[in-house]
Amino acid sequence: MLKLVEQPNDPSCGHVTSRRPLVVLTDAGTRSAGELLAAWMWAGGATVAGERTVGAGGGFELGAPGFALPGLGLNVRTSGNFTFFDPVGALHTGMTDEKELVDRVSTDGFAPSHDRPFAIQAAGLRPDLMSSSTLADLRDGGVAEVKRIIADLSVRGVLR
Repeated sequence: MLKLVEQPNDPSCGHVTSRRPLVVLTDAGTRSAGELLAAWMWAGGATVAGERTVGAGGGFELGAPGFALPGLGLNVRTSGNFTFFDPVGALHTGMTDEKELVDRVSTDGFAPSHDRPFAIQAAGLRPDLMSSSTLADLRDGGVAEVKRIIADLSVRGVLR
């Protein structure tokens, strides 16, 4: 059993609505706060383009007691927190069955979903539009990749 705790909304953050499409670019190095921000923006309707993120959110936590690995004599310290995104309000504060929750969020290879809870930790955020970075993209600061993504999203009707 797991204990779910709802994170309170911060009214001082406000809300932004836009008639223009919002695109979030990610790469295989997107992690931590950038990864969580990309997931929140995706859950809010943004299109994510680029590469699957690292899946590092909620990793090592300083001061966490950790647990012993059986038979190895090693102690592992990890975060006691795990973030679930719940765009449909299916999860509730309190105790929940761990296996049922894992089955829900691991659907379709941990793909994010607007129809069910999802998680990105240890799995990463899968973009709506996959676009792998090339060596040439690294050399030009990503300009060519951004142009490719804009062209692809325009053809798909995401950008007008």
